[in-house]
Amino acid sequence: MPAARPEQGRFLQALWRFTLLVLSAWLLLSWLLQQIPPLALPRLWLALLLWAGLTVLPGRVLGLPGVWQIAALLLYPMLLLMQWWQGSPWWFLLAGVVLFLLLGAAWRGRVPLFLSASPVLEAIPDLMPRSEASLRIAELGCGTGRVVAAMVQRWPQHHYVAVEVAWLPWLMSRWRLRHYPQVRVLREDFWRMDWQAFDVLYVFLSPLVMPAVWQKAQAELRPGSWLISNSFAIPEQAPDLQRETGHALQPVLYGWQQSQRAAAVPE
Repeated sequence: MPAARPEQGRFLQALWRFTLLVLSAWLLLSWLLQQIPPLALPRLWLALLLWAGLTVLPGRVLGLPGVWQIAALLLYPMLLLMQWWQGSPWWFLLAGVVLFLLLGAAWRGRVPLFLSASPVLEAIPDLMPRSEASLRIAELGCGTGRVVAAMVQRWPQHHYVAVEVAWLPWLMSRWRLRHYPQVRVLREDFWRMDWQAFDVLYVFLSPLVMPAVWQKAQAELRPGSWLISNSFAIPEQAPDLQRETGHALQPVLYGWQQSQRAAAVPE
């Protein structure tokens, strides 16, 4: 039986932590609701507040990625809505609309919504080119815009492009990055874009698409441009640089330079 790949192990680890968090929160919530005497606060609101307290902080302690934390937080309210609607077909319509807004056309590109963890944001400067000139930096699949926001705050002299195809994350990115004139937030399919204008590409996509990312980068990126990938390596392509992040589920940043003659290699 073949050994599990690292990304599969990280997914299973996150799934196990999510299951542990949800089951523990459910049992504790049931017990607390039995122990707490009636208060002025309506019982429903008390249950929702307790659920938030039992999932948000413990989720951070367990090191769950942001998407998993959001799923845990929303699970109990969604179950209450299902019970309230008693299986009404409107529930399934609403769920479909929410999934479409959240994921958009990501399913076609085999790229789920992954959010970069805070330790990753702190490690990115170690792989960024040392350049006094203004660079064009892009994040492909920017999600809610956290990475670009961290970059522009640290290096305001550069120009940034944040690309996202799913409607809801794109709107969140537009809102988060609205005060930065050096940032463009595009709702586009990055596979159909021309990458040759960029000096640095940051991606946190999926191991399934990394060979295609490498092929397109080789064909379109200019000499000296950098490709930086969170967690997912490129098969049979040794990185020029890599940095440990200290995060359990997003442990490594990889960097590949398209050649050695245009951009300075990070120290």
